Amino acid sequence: MKTGKFLFTTLIAVASLSVTSCEKKDESSPEITLLEPTAGDTISLTTDSVRIAVHVKDNDEIHMANVDVTQAGVNIFSNSSDVDAPMYHFQQDFKPQNISAVTPLELTITASDHAGNQSSKKATFYVKP
Repeated sequence: MKTGKFLFTTLIAVASLSVTSCEKKDESSPEITLLEPTAGDTISLTTDSVRIAVHVKDNDEIHMANVDVTQAGVNIFSNSSDVDAPMYHFQQDFKPQNISAVTPLELTITASDHAGNQSSKKATFYVKP
C-alpha cells in the first residue's frame, strides 16, 4: 500500500511540475504610441490647448500608465492610471499657464505591465503665447 501511495504522489508531483513549466514568462514591455503632440510640434496657446493623446497596448495586461509634462524640469501636468487591461487610450487637453515666449515642454509616457516590464517614451514639443 505504501508503494502505491508513493507512486501516486510522485505521479502527481511530476504532472504538476509539467503543467507549471509550460507557462510562458511575460518578457514583453508595453508598446507606447504617442499620437499628440508629436516631437517638434509647436502649439499656439492663443487658439489651442495642448492635446495629449496616447495609446498603450500589452501582450497581457497593462498595470499602470503615467503621463507627465515638464517645463524646465518642473512638472506642469500629470496623470496616473491603474489600467488592468491589455489596451489603454488616454486623451486630455490642458493649457499651460504663464507662457510669454516659445517654450519647450517635455512629454513623458511610462507604462508597466503586471510582470514588471516597463517602457517609456519621450517627446519635446513647443508652446507659444
